[in-house]
Amino acid sequence: MAAEQSGAACQWDTGTTSRPLAEHLALEKSLLENALAQHPSVAACAVIGIPSAEWGEAVHAIVVPKPGAGVGNDELVAHCRTLIAGYKCPRTIEQRDALPLSGTGKILKTELRKPFWAGRDTRIG
Repeated sequence: MAAEQSGAACQWDTGTTSRPLAEHLALEKSLLENALAQHPSVAACAVIGIPSAEWGEAVHAIVVPKPGAGVGNDELVAHCRTLIAGYKCPRTIEQRDALPLSGTGKILKTELRKPFWAGRDTRIG
């Protein structure tokens, strides 16, 4: 099936659906966030795209462990692999004490992306 095109500034998924590729990636990030959140040691998490020389953008997870819970990144990836396909798992995981939140409690992913994309002329995702 040929890819459809429109005035949208994004690529199109050339599979059996005609939704934009950007929408498809947002769904994948949501699946990964749900998988990470199910780990008993995870208090909060977010998944963002960061620059990748090979792919343009790579999946990066940011995790806030529950107080007193020690969890390794390898354990988190192994946990994700029990819930979702291995290729959907994060390439890198970063642990932090907190995530930036808006006044309504929404995670500010734009703030999480800033340091990774600073100084670049273009940004994917």
